[in-house]
Amino acid sequence: MSASARAAAMKTLSESVKGKEAKAPVVVAPTAREKEEAAEVDLSERIAARLAEMRATQAARAAAR
Repeated sequence: MSASARAAAMKTLSESVKGKEAKAPVVVAPTAREKEEAAEVDLSERIAARLAEMRATQAARAAAR
């Protein structure tokens, strides 16, 4: 392929790409396992927050005595 033919092909290719809209990336739905892991993390965070709240209440009661 000659240099001029290659340049013409590249010009045609770049012009054809310019007119096309970019597609949004495909979003893959989480698998059942990923959903389960996310639920476990959420539950662990809520348990830790509740435990910290209970400890703070207990410390406040002990300090009030």
